[in-house]
Amino acid sequence: MDDHKKERSLALQPPAVFSNRFFIVATEGQIRIAFGEVGPEGPIYKLATVASRANAQELANLLNTLLKGQENPQSEAGVGGASYH
Repeated sequence: MDDHKKERSLALQPPAVFSNRFFIVATEGQIRIAFGEVGPEGPIYKLATVASRANAQELANLLNTLLKGQENPQSEAGVGGASYH
């Protein structure tokens, strides 16, 4: 099994506490993001989420805003989820 197929099959497995590995599969209408951790045995994927492309773009925008902002942001409830300031 090549590395891509092996990683894809691992990405379809079950929840990680800490994530340092991500596997993204984009289809025409949605994005699937698998979160995992790399250990001595290689990557182990424990959690995945599926979002529409529009929601995935919103997540990307939120993450970019968060990462460009303050070192220690405080969360605040907002429409559609958490917002950071």
